[in-house]
Amino acid sequence: MRSFTFCVLCFNHEKYIIEHLESIKFLVKTYGKDYKVKLYISDDASNDRTVEFVDCWLADNGHYFDEIVKFYNCDNLGTSKCVSNMNELITSDVVKITAGDDVYSCENIFKYAFDNISVDVFSGVPLLLKDSKISKSWVAIVNIIATAVIGQRSSFRSSLTRIGFFNAPNIIYNAKHLKSLNLNKFLKSFDVVEDYPIQVAISESSTSRYSVCDRTFVYYRRTSNSTYMVASSRFAKDQIQLFEYLIDTAQSRTSKFLLKNRLYCFKQKYFFVRKVFNFSIWIYLIRLAFNAPKILLRVIGYYHCSSLVLHERHYEMISKCAADFHIRLNN
Repeated sequence: MRSFTFCVLCFNHEKYIIEHLESIKFLVKTYGKDYKVKLYISDDASNDRTVEFVDCWLADNGHYFDEIVKFYNCDNLGTSKCVSNMNELITSDVVKITAGDDVYSCENIFKYAFDNISVDVFSGVPLLLKDSKISKSWVAIVNIIATAVIGQRSSFRSSLTRIGFFNAPNIIYNAKHLKSLNLNKFLKSFDVVEDYPIQVAISESSTSRYSVCDRTFVYYRRTSNSTYMVASSRFAKDQIQLFEYLIDTAQSRTSKFLLKNRLYCFKQKYFFVRKVFNFSIWIYLIRLAFNAPKILLRVIGYYHCSSLVLHERHYEMISKCAADFHIRLNN
């Protein structure tokens, strides 16, 4: 039987973790009967009630999963090491890594994951979740689709070294890569950025593939506990380290020059300098214009097949289930 692992990353997510877990339960109950579904939860030393809520929820709902593994860190290890610790125990075919403040959509994630099992990094497009409301960010959607279209004629590594747009919450990984000792050794050298190092490590293989479909698997929630805000200096340090690695391993002088230019702009204080003098942005815009017809067709296709009302109703149901859980807990 095919197996699927949900990896959950928590840090002070007491307000959101039950919604996250309820959305996983919905997927397992609705679509998961033909799969072995595993749940790995890593809490990185939360100082709120996240762990308490997780344990109470599992006491009622643990039977939905074939395996449950909990990593409750006494000290804050950083997101990268948390993910690496989970990766080292993975035995499933497909892995989905998500923060505990996001919410899974109503799409059959198992079907799409296994229909695209030959793709190393498979992604949907995001819907945003803010103040309990689902919305579309057309800027994000167009750029994610554009990145996939532009990258069709080049390697996944090239897509990562250029300006590109990837939405980590909607990415699904073929587990064969996350089990790799080399990938996890590389990942452990970082602190709070886990998605980009994983993708860079996967791209080391010349045959690695990246693909985007027109479905939304996760409602992406930005909160005051998002990593880029809570640990902004640590986040920037990881980004610089990644740039330096890509520069060192670049295969051509052109790639090396463009990466050095991106790193220089990244370190600048002023927005104008960071954007206007970044040559990779101008190259991306040229490629965007050149591929505009193909990109437009993909965007139109997404527009016609997506239903915001469907996702709004789904989130309302998940939110109500979470609220009911809290009422029972408090009583």
